[in-house]
Amino acid sequence: MAKVSKTDIAVITIYGMMLLAFWLYSRSASLWIIHINFVIAAVLFSYGIWKERETSRHLGQSVIFGVVASLTYIPLDWGLSQGVEFINYFRSDLAIMPAAPLCVVFSWMIAITSIIYLYFRLNSILAHSFVSAGIAGIVAFVGVLVLDQFASARFLWHWNSTPLAGKYTVDFPQIGSTPVFVPVSLLLTFVLSPYYFYKRQHTIVAGIRCGVFMGTMLFCGFVLFLALYRSV
Repeated sequence: MAKVSKTDIAVITIYGMMLLAFWLYSRSASLWIIHINFVIAAVLFSYGIWKERETSRHLGQSVIFGVVASLTYIPLDWGLSQGVEFINYFRSDLAIMPAAPLCVVFSWMIAITSIIYLYFRLNSILAHSFVSAGIAGIVAFVGVLVLDQFASARFLWHWNSTPLAGKYTVDFPQIGSTPVFVPVSLLLTFVLSPYYFYKRQHTIVAGIRCGVFMGTMLFCGFVLFLALYRSV
């Protein structure tokens, strides 16, 4: 049986703290809680990379992957929020950010890093990439549902049922406050984790692939549901 390393514990702690930070945000509406969580996560990621030689390589790759994927996704998120108006952001913490608040971008980085690290670790234990990716995808599916309930409770973001300047009203099937295709899109995004690293692809290129695919899946899901469920 594989030993749980200090790096594993650090990553699990970081993921749990992100969920806690969003719960605290849902109670207080303070964006500083999410920023403070990012600082703590950065310290713990650094500790995990430094502390254990066996798993630090996986975490180092995961951090690069998470940062690159998140930065790649920013313009695609801008298209979803400002172009088709599918997602609305009602809070801002940095004026120069085009759409999503900086604290949300930081949270993408934490979440993607943690999930892709889970994929790496499971794959090193199970030696079956698509089983590992499937488990990582399920974690992403559940994680976005939990985060969305907390974030939408205080309107950090909101999925818009009247997109395209109110041209359509769309009765999105939902789980709680979340349109069904959002967690499904993230599930599929991480199920395809082996593809991002196909033929030992460089981590930066893999991260770009993930960011592009995540945005593409969300946009395609939006278009499909718009076609199926619009009422006006």
